[in-house]
Amino acid sequence: AELAPAAAAFLRRRLQAVLATQSRERPGFPSLSAVPYALDPGGWLLGLYSRLAPHHPNLLADGRCALLVAQDNAGDILTGERLELTCAGRLLVDDGEVAAARETWVRCYPRADAWFRQLDFEFFRLDVLAARYN
Repeated sequence: AELAPAAAAFLRRRLQAVLATQSRERPGFPSLSAVPYALDPGGWLLGLYSRLAPHHPNLLADGRCALLVAQDNAGDILTGERLELTCAGRLLVDDGEVAAARETWVRCYPRADAWFRQLDFEFFRLDVLAARYN
């Protein structure tokens, strides 16, 4: 889905969100995780997730997910900007895609090398299907 310019600009400024995945432990219920994200040069949304985190196996089992990006706003979440993204997540397995994702991630998070040395982190791409911005 194409994001409105204001929503895209907000997404580029934040880099932190709450990710909702389909819970494997509690079928039919969402599972929520606070996660960082990055946008590659083409505007694709990337996540780097540990295999130890519940959202990793949840996304492998069912890629349907949502991301909530919210502005910190002095205690009143309803007065700040909010962006809800309905997404389809998929694990990146192609070596070229993984290398490009790593380059993007290091550009956004310069100290991320430690994450790459830990073998349990993998990249996911979250394809935006719908967006709601307010």
